[in-house]
Amino acid sequence: MATCDLLLLLTAASAAQASYFAIPLGSLGGGNSYPYAVNSGGTVAGSSGDGSNVRGFLWNGGSMTPIGTFGGGNSFLHDVNDSGVAVGVAYHSSPLFEALVYSGGVAIGLGTLGGPESVAEGINNAGTAVVGYSRTQNGFVDFTSHAFLWNGLMFDLGTLSGSGISAAHAVNDALQIVGGSATSGSGTAPTHAVLWHNGSITDLGTLGGAHSVAYDINEAGLITGTAYNAANQARAFLWNGVMVDLGSLADESQGRAINDAGDVVGYSRIPSGETHAVLWQSGQIVDLNVALLNTLPGGAWLEIAEGINNSGLIVAHGSDGMGYLLTPAPGTPEPGSLVLCAVGFSAIWHRRARRRALS
Repeated sequence: MATCDLLLLLTAASAAQASYFAIPLGSLGGGNSYPYAVNSGGTVAGSSGDGSNVRGFLWNGGSMTPIGTFGGGNSFLHDVNDSGVAVGVAYHSSPLFEALVYSGGVAIGLGTLGGPESVAEGINNAGTAVVGYSRTQNGFVDFTSHAFLWNGLMFDLGTLSGSGISAAHAVNDALQIVGGSATSGSGTAPTHAVLWHNGSITDLGTLGGAHSVAYDINEAGLITGTAYNAANQARAFLWNGVMVDLGSLADESQGRAINDAGDVVGYSRIPSGETHAVLWQSGQIVDLNVALLNTLPGGAWLEIAEGINNSGLIVAHGSDGMGYLLTPAPGTPEPGSLVLCAVGFSAIWHRRARRRALS
């Protein structure tokens, strides 16, 4: 048996034993919270109700710290890097909002691409690039928004056709940016997952359906997101030059985040119709509710996993409206160096599975 095949068998067996403890993140007083990302130090970025409004927060070690706004009611944090620099959006006193970088207790507005509003979605670990989307025109007639890169100045990343809309969701240290773009300027044009790099935009395609969008990219350039197949089902994908269907627990799934080991988290619909938070690891899909060693309050379940770091910490949102940090239990294998074998195995397995499904 080849070395890679043996390692894959061993890691697949280990992945089946993965187990986690769910730690409630609490709230800012409003009885709800939503985590979006977790960095290497276990700092979580998200948003929570405070009883009157929604405020972005950073959580670490059991303490939730809210951020302010630009004079309006609401703010949100969508990502945080290993230096603790976070990005998101905050409202002004008028009903308009602006992308922000939050560092050292201070929020800095990033401006727009000429329109009245912008949102920051991701920051790289080096802290050299922020991505998101912004409206490009003033007024309330043209609502066109384009993906942007901000590195001290905001740059329009454009679209696949030169018209229509686009949005960027994540960026790595190599300045590879992923998101989605309309394929034309038509209001009914499909949206495709895209990769921006070195001034060019690449259409990542779909799984046979009309639409796709990329949500995250790791330092190796592996990309995850969701794409429709020929049966018009939304499915999580992994892209490494080829888009691979990661499968689901029933008929629908979505990949939301990927770490440097190639582990993907997101959600999958189950046969009853509920959505469950899941982990794709070493060619397997794991229902994180099944992997929990403790139960959530009031019979709640984990609906969607939004982030995973390189140590395997996962942030997820529960059906009770609360956010949770999932910590691997002792003995749970950490993400390892077998990602290349796992990706190759996953690609082969899913191609075969798709051929069987179509035959």
